[in-house]
Amino acid sequence: MKRKSKPRWVTVKVTRDLIGRARRQDCYFCLIALALRDATGYAWHVWFSTAEVEDWIGSGKRRTWKMTDDVRRLRSAFDAGEYVEPCEFRLPARFAGKALAA
Repeated sequence: MKRKSKPRWVTVKVTRDLIGRARRQDCYFCLIALALRDATGYAWHVWFSTAEVEDWIGSGKRRTWKMTDDVRRLRSAFDAGEYVEPCEFRLPARFAGKALAA
């Protein structure tokens, strides 16, 4: 029997609806934080170049993801009030934790 390999990436979707719900310059409800929350089920805190998630279910430790340049540019454009298009980006699966089991 072949073992099913674990996914290495989680696709994070930035939809038109999500763009409408997001709040500019709000580290918990910005575009990136909401997209990460929708993809993983965890609440994220987004900074200028990183995003942090606290693993309440598991260890209680914070995990920090260094955002890619494309994601940082998207966050900056949204925060500046510029028009942003729906898009997708990838998050390493280790940050999604138990959300992958669903």
